[in-house]
Amino acid sequence: SLQYPAEWTPMFFGDKVLVNGKVWPKLSVDPGRYRFRVLNGSNHRIFTLALSDHHPFQVIGSDGGLLPAPVEVREITLGPAERADLVLDFAGYAPGSEVLLQDKLEAGQMDPSDPAASRVMKFIVSGSPGWTAPLPTALTPMERIPESQATRTRTFELRFDQSLQKFRFGDFGWDEVTEFPVLGTTEIWQFANETSETHPIHLHLVQFQVLDRSSFQVVDGKVVPGSDRRPPNPEEAGWKDTANVKPHELLRVIMRFGPDGYLGDFVFHCHMLEHEDNDMMRQFTVVPPRGGKPSVATAKAEPSRLWPPDRSMVPVKITGVSDSTGAPVTVHVTGVTQDEPISRLAPSRTAAAMTSVPGHPAMAMGSGAMDMEGDDACFDAKIVDGQLYLRRERLEGGNGRVYRVSFTAVSRDGGTADGTVLVGVPGKAGVRRVVNDGQIFNSREGCPGEGHMDMTMKDSRGTGIAFTTSLALPRLEGGRATIEYTLAQPGEVTLAIFDVAGRRVAGLADGVQGMGAHSATLKLQHMARGIYFVRMNAGGKVFTRRMPILGMAR
Repeated sequence: SLQYPAEWTPMFFGDKVLVNGKVWPKLSVDPGRYRFRVLNGSNHRIFTLALSDHHPFQVIGSDGGLLPAPVEVREITLGPAERADLVLDFAGYAPGSEVLLQDKLEAGQMDPSDPAASRVMKFIVSGSPGWTAPLPTALTPMERIPESQATRTRTFELRFDQSLQKFRFGDFGWDEVTEFPVLGTTEIWQFANETSETHPIHLHLVQFQVLDRSSFQVVDGKVVPGSDRRPPNPEEAGWKDTANVKPHELLRVIMRFGPDGYLGDFVFHCHMLEHEDNDMMRQFTVVPPRGGKPSVATAKAEPSRLWPPDRSMVPVKITGVSDSTGAPVTVHVTGVTQDEPISRLAPSRTAAAMTSVPGHPAMAMGSGAMDMEGDDACFDAKIVDGQLYLRRERLEGGNGRVYRVSFTAVSRDGGTADGTVLVGVPGKAGVRRVVNDGQIFNSREGCPGEGHMDMTMKDSRGTGIAFTTSLALPRLEGGRATIEYTLAQPGEVTLAIFDVAGRRVAGLADGVQGMGAHSATLKLQHMARGIYFVRMNAGGKVFTRRMPILGMAR
């Protein structure tokens, strides 16, 4: 049976491999070629499949059908939901030979505590003659989609929200629809993985072609591809609907929405079950090509002037947008930038109590101290259930803050148009407008740690020392693990090590500790090879870090 932990975890790996419902099965094969259609149906595990004797095999198909020609490989990596057509040749084996199909467990992948899980299945070669005809040199024609046909490039940043303990696509959740491809058009979608985990990205409705992968950086809130673009591996040269994007990697894919296709709402998501069911799934809407574009020239924000600057989050709506008949349209906020750095709720600044966003915790500050719950301190803009909220805040002595709110308007017949409205927080009372200095900051830039709690204390000279409640990645060296963490305020702390089944295997700290930096060590000589998790409970929050022990460091 599936032994799932009682407490939800963002990553789950079993300790046994099932093939067609059986644990580590065996199959009698004749000495000849066999075609296997392989689907990775795991919750989370990424398999790198290879034969135990390193014998080569052929890949003849991917997610969407046959490849242009067979591709010879010695291993193939498949994330959850990825498929592959494989041809394995047992003609060179003596009767009675045994060969394993194994998971190579590449460095950086999750490794269960049971090393036997690297087995997938066993083949036992019989004495009967098998099929030995040669494979065709060509399989099916494959038209590559030129990048020049793409009418739009869309970018999605893969992030981990510490406060929610969830992976997400940028700042948006399930209910925020921001993508409206037009039926019959071609688009490029690029996925920038800002996390430390590989994600298999799956698109519904369409099959795509992988263009390339590269490094990337974020400049002025925009993803900029690196110069090290790498074409897809030959086994990815066919039609696909799922592709892996590694940590700190940019994946680009190209796809056609028609011309013969479907209108309406569809989804895209990470295909790791614990991720897709916990907010790493978004919607897109395919709209008809003949819809009249809404008029966005008359769009305005209500209110367009935020006052007083009491740092509260207030709702802002976009109005004045209609279609050619004057009928109202649906407006979807697609992004917010601003010309001042992110607000920092420093304890030295006093202000009125923060107004909470409905359904989200409130923040309050007074008497030089701060009590914060949730993640609102890291944002000047939030979208909750389709409603935009902006913070009434600006820098002291500055010209005032300017928010640039981007949106897409969709008419009843599917016509779309993009627009922008400005919302200002004046520098002082009585000023109706603010000065736009041309600078642009991403709305999350400068956040002091999403979901972290900041406090400030003073040293003997009266200098402020800021601490953030956080848990660093474990350091493994000299046969021991060192876990470093900081606490924003004194309080009860529980620090422990868990295995992939959710069992507690070691305790490191349990009790009241003071504000500041701390560390704990764990000797590894009795720890089995595998993946463990360091979990810290502090200040009412849970912090989790991965600790792979793939080989003992001496």
